[in-house]
Amino acid sequence: MDQTPIYYTMEQMEEILQFIRETFGEGGEYETHEVSSQYVHTDVAIIASEGEGRTFVTFGMGARSMHSPLAEWERTELIMFASDGLAPLTREGMAVAEELTRLSKFPFREDTWFGPGHTIDASETFRETFGYDSFLFFAPGIDTHLTDVGNVQFLIAIPIYQAEREWIMEHDSFTFLEALLELPEEDLFCADVRRESLISDIP
Repeated sequence: MDQTPIYYTMEQMEEILQFIRETFGEGGEYETHEVSSQYVHTDVAIIASEGEGRTFVTFGMGARSMHSPLAEWERTELIMFASDGLAPLTREGMAVAEELTRLSKFPFREDTWFGPGHTIDASETFRETFGYDSFLFFAPGIDTHLTDVGNVQFLIAIPIYQAEREWIMEHDSFTFLEALLELPEEDLFCADVRRESLISDIP
């Protein structure tokens, strides 16, 4: 696949940023910007609302369509959450932003797609920083329509352990998600929370 990055137009960028602000909030907002890009130009909005945790959201990945068998999952942006105590511009905060940027290139480099229930390896940097080995993608039902692009879905990248991913590969991701959704929200979504593995708790 051609590695030349595809960009949102200024109009599309304004549309998706407005959607991100309306959906995730505007308090204490930061953005990271790529200097050099492949496949797509990925920036990350970091919404740091006091007392409500940190929300990291890509904007740029959806400019290019993935090789998906499902029309509704041709374009996506990624979300990852962290706790309120994680400062966006620290090493840990930048590790989350960099991981989302890395993930945003994967489906184009490998000519594949991301959808609900899919899993993928975490980078060595992310593993060393937070202790998680992989990610499980969860669809929260958030999407938006961009001018001349079409529908863009948002996927949450949930950090999981290698044993959990192995269980998913042998069984199914949706049974695992049901067990995961029983956890307190901060344990489910936050990249920087060291939760217990769920393997022994899944029927």
